[in-house]
Amino acid sequence: GLVFWPQIVAVDGLYWIARLAGGESSTLGLIVHLAISIVIGAGYGVLFERESPDWGAAVGWGMLYGITWWFVGTLTLFPIWLGASFTWTTAAAANALSSLLGHLIYGATTASVSCFWNAGIRIGCVSTQDLPRARRASSGQPARRRPRFGSSRSALGCCYRFC
Repeated sequence: GLVFWPQIVAVDGLYWIARLAGGESSTLGLIVHLAISIVIGAGYGVLFERESPDWGAAVGWGMLYGITWWFVGTLTLFPIWLGASFTWTTAAAANALSSLLGHLIYGATTASVSCFWNAGIRIGCVSTQDLPRARRASSGQPARRRPRFGSSRSALGCCYRFC
C-alpha cells in the first residue's frame, strides 16, 4: 500500500477513497487505503504461497494479482461503492491507466515481500522446507515436492477446484 500511495496522492485519490468510509479527509483516505492494501496483500499470501518456486514466478503471479484487483477494485467495486455504475470501456480503462501502473507495482512488491518472507530472509524464493528436504536427501529418504498449480494443497488450487 505504501508503494502505491504516491500515485494515489498524485491523482487526488485519497479524497475518493475516504468517501468509501463516509469521510473526506486525506488522512482517512490513507487509513482506508492501507487497510484495503493489508487485506489484499494477505489474500495474495494465502492464494500464492505455494505457487511461486522462485522470485521471477512470484513477481509474475503478483503482477497478475495486481491486474485482477485493478479490474475488480478500480473498474468495478470502486465506482459501485461511490454510487456510480461500472463500465468496462476503453475510456474508463484509459482514465484508470495510472491506477493500473500502481496496481502492477503493488502486485510485484507484494509478491517480492511475500517471497522473501516465506524464504526466511534468504535470497530468492527458497521454500521453508529446503532444510528438511536436504536432510531427507542426505539420509536416503525421498524428497517431497512442492504442490503443483491447482493441487488441493495450495489455496489457489482449492479455489480452482471448488469454484
